[in-house]
Amino acid sequence: MDNEEEKLSPADEAMVDFDSVNNTYALLSLQVRRLLKSEFGKHLHKDSIMSCLHNFKNELMWGYPSMACPHAFANKKHEDTCQCKGTGFLPRSQVKDGKRVATNGSSS
Repeated sequence: MDNEEEKLSPADEAMVDFDSVNNTYALLSLQVRRLLKSEFGKHLHKDSIMSCLHNFKNELMWGYPSMACPHAFANKKHEDTCQCKGTGFLPRSQVKDGKRVATNGSSS
């Protein structure tokens, strides 16, 4: 192998970042749960904290790069209106059963 590092694609870099944040979330969630169970967590608002953690996890997972946009590199004009938002990849929220989900609910 060369001395040069093998470069990741932007989507692969994003997935590494998403995975890193997800690992940090898992550790944070564990520590928060421990704290909430402890005597010193009695003054914390458990429901509010758990709701925030749950919402954060959902947003993170829904935004995770899931599939190459079917027309990402064919037409540069699509970037403004495409579900990939110009990234070339669709997030999990836009993919179902391995297919792009159109905004009207149909798949393509």
